[in-house]
Amino acid sequence: MGHRRNPKSRVVGYTIWGPFSKDPVPVLERALANDVITQFDDGRLDAVWFNGPPGKALRALRDEIQAMVKKD
Repeated sequence: MGHRRNPKSRVVGYTIWGPFSKDPVPVLERALANDVITQFDDGRLDAVWFNGPPGKALRALRDEIQAMVKKD
């Protein structure tokens, strides 16, 4: 029996609030090109919002973007 793929209609969304230490948009654009996410919005970099099919790749992206938030 093969592995069942997540349907495209099932997505998880994240909003991560800045300020950011570096621009997250190139990372999000790469993730979009690699089908890790289905869409994103940079919200003029006050926050970024993105969604995609649930899984390890999306969680890794979330962690990567979260690591860009400036720590005060």
